[in-house]
Amino acid sequence: MIAIIDYDAGNLASVERAVSYLGFKCIVTNDIKTIAGSERIIFPGVGAAGAAMDSLKRLGLDSVIKQAVIDGKPILGICLGTQIIMEYSEENETACLKIIDGFVKAFPPD
Repeated sequence: MIAIIDYDAGNLASVERAVSYLGFKCIVTNDIKTIAGSERIIFPGVGAAGAAMDSLKRLGLDSVIKQAVIDGKPILGICLGTQIIMEYSEENETACLKIIDGFVKAFPPD
């Protein structure tokens, strides 16, 4: 089973449809036990890094994602989901999950 993480910042329906279309079983969830028990994780995201991190922490999902990495579980980050696994985002000067070394640079405004 593939867990698609619901943290109020994702394009969840389109990801779920794509995964199902490819023939994989998946569930959109923010339940810690379901995510921990999944074989793989998809971490989609659309929005701002600061709000996304706040939501992950509020739901307790930051810890379950970090544990999944420690356990060697495959994780696919999409868009904001990829940015959040880095150390830091210049967007709103946000400390992220620190799973992958590196920083997300903001595009210049002009």
